[in-house]
Amino acid sequence: MKGSWAVVLALTSALGLVAAACGDDGGGGDDGSGTTQVRLILGWVASPQFGGFFAAQQQGYYEDVGLEVVLEGGEVESPIQVVAAGGAEFGFGDADELLQARSQGIPIVGVFPTFQKALRILAYHEEEPVTSFESLDGRDVFVDLGDAWWEFVKVKYSLNDVRERSYSQQGFLRDDAAVIQGYAGDQLELSSADPSAEFGVLNVADSGWNPYMQVLFVSESYAEENPDRIRDFIDASVRGWEYYQENFHDVHVYMQDQGAEADPEVMDEIAELYEEYIFEGGFPAEMDAGRWQDTLEALQLTGVLDEDVDVSAAFSNEFLRS
Repeated sequence: MKGSWAVVLALTSALGLVAAACGDDGGGGDDGSGTTQVRLILGWVASPQFGGFFAAQQQGYYEDVGLEVVLEGGEVESPIQVVAAGGAEFGFGDADELLQARSQGIPIVGVFPTFQKALRILAYHEEEPVTSFESLDGRDVFVDLGDAWWEFVKVKYSLNDVRERSYSQQGFLRDDAAVIQGYAGDQLELSSADPSAEFGVLNVADSGWNPYMQVLFVSESYAEENPDRIRDFIDASVRGWEYYQENFHDVHVYMQDQGAEADPEVMDEIAELYEEYIFEGGFPAEMDAGRWQDTLEALQLTGVLDEDVDVSAAFSNEFLRS
């Protein structure tokens, strides 16, 4: 198996020893007012991808179910290791990341997917459009080298002559035939960097790489010990996303005070782009075992994972109330 999951596992074990020494079991606590504090590791700054969670906080939906939710922003190397070691109750990871972690014996379980469709895109200059994944061959593609999704695209579409380049926005902007990786909404940043240019996108989900993205996860022990608390958290978060869908500008103004770096108007444009990725096909939606299996097979196709993983243990729909 490729990647750094062996290192993550070692760090997780070390963090677990620290948590035990400090008497912290990651289970939150009643502050005496009947409210239980829980922590959600965002892994990034306040931004539209977390809009529904900030909406639930802003509107008091978490308080309605007896929770004080701390949304911990800022870049974190591995929310998986933090949650597995008891340093927080909730974290986010993509389905492929959760499967890789479980293959290394890290006991985490996905309980709620934020995005029904993978956010990854490949952006190109409209002057030199990319009409298919096969047509990436022979082009310069700026990516994070070695990422699992990119390895999958290369193998599936036999991109033997693609020229891989380390991610560089400036490199992409200088070459009209180049392509660059990103997430839905990044085309707005590219347009801001070069207002004279026009950009198109390929949705990576259409390549066959379509894991559930930004999956809320917990440790197996927390799931066993606190099922109702998890259900309450998800219920309140769903209410937050439903509020956000209709009132995202109001939430973005609130997020400015919570560490958001983008202006509310910029976040508004991104929220509109996210609509299809979150709400299309019904929201909230149960996770499908077949899609988790597809993600596992995609990882195995590229050699990122060599072993089998029990996908039925990697996620659970039992915390999503109908």
